[in-house]
Amino acid sequence: MEKTIKIEQGDISNLQEIVSLNHQIFDKMYEKDPYTLEEYKDRLKNKSPFILVAKLNGKIIGNAISYKQDGSWYNWIMGVAEEYRGQGIGTQLLEQREQYAIQYGYKSITAKVYGVSQAMQQLYKSRGYKVINVLKSKNDPKYDALIFELKLN
Repeated sequence: MEKTIKIEQGDISNLQEIVSLNHQIFDKMYEKDPYTLEEYKDRLKNKSPFILVAKLNGKIIGNAISYKQDGSWYNWIMGVAEEYRGQGIGTQLLEQREQYAIQYGYKSITAKVYGVSQAMQQLYKSRGYKVINVLKSKNDPKYDALIFELKLN
């Protein structure tokens, strides 16, 4: 069977599968446990999220959720299953989010990336994002959150 990974627009109906995948990706990575389905629904309530899913043979192996926040386009969450990393899926998810923001006239894109996520930091830096703020963790510097921004034309 051919391994063709497809990136497509998802929606709220994909949240259960996204939450399940993200629990695998983010478990024990951060100070807090990964978000529950209820926390996803609460976070996205009254927003019009742009949800992308990367699928292989119909199964979600990567995802990205963005929405408008404080006048900017906010890249809230993104993850790719460990066994599929290094194949450009994260880059494709990020590129499509950027294209969406440009298409809808946003002037900037922001994202919060934690210190423990070196690969994600590198991806944002490689796409021209700049660190504009650091939110310090009370417990451990590896949990500091870097706020990235990309100015759009």
